[in-house]
Amino acid sequence: MSMYKAYVEELTDDIVLETERGFLSYQIQSDHIYMKDIYIAPEFRKTHEASRMVDQIVVIARGLGIKKLLGSIKPSNKTATMSMKAHLAYGFVLDSCVNDFILLRKDV
Repeated sequence: MSMYKAYVEELTDDIVLETERGFLSYQIQSDHIYMKDIYIAPEFRKTHEASRMVDQIVVIARGLGIKKLLGSIKPSNKTATMSMKAHLAYGFVLDSCVNDFILLRKDV
C-alpha cells in the first residue's frame, strides 16, 4: 500500500484503487459509487488504463447491487477537456452542472 493510499483512507471515507500506472479514489454510497479522483501517469495515458480501472469499479458496484456510477470534472483544471472526453467515451452522460463543477453519471 502506498503512503498516498494509506493517507487518504485514514483521513476520509474514500477507497483508493492503485496500479503501477495510476490510481482511482472512490466513495461507496447507498445507491451509487462516486469516483472522486483518477490519475494516470502521463506515459500511460491513451493506453485504456483509466477504462480498466473504471471496469473494476463497475464490478464492485454490481457486486454490491449498485446501479449507478458518478464522476465529476472541475472545468478550471488543466486536464478538464481530456477528462470530459474520457468520461464521455466510457459512456457517462451529463447529470448536472453548477459553477465550476460538472457531475456525470453512468448506469451499470
